[in-house]
Amino acid sequence: MLKMDGIELCNRMKKEDSKMKVCFFSASEHLASDTRNCFKESRDKFLLISKPISIPEMIKQIKQFLNMK
Repeated sequence: MLKMDGIELCNRMKKEDSKMKVCFFSASEHLASDTRNCFKESRDKFLLISKPISIPEMIKQIKQFLNMK
């Protein structure tokens, strides 16, 4: 992203639609920690997928996340 990082985007998205689900992909533990803090009060709306990950496992995790009620 040119003008903001993923954490800033996450915060803006939460302000626009508090029901929006967000999925982050990261290989960075620092980013993972910051992102978890961004969604600490709404865990059901947040998925963090750590890289590396196989395509089948990634699809499985995303499907499970999107089907959560």
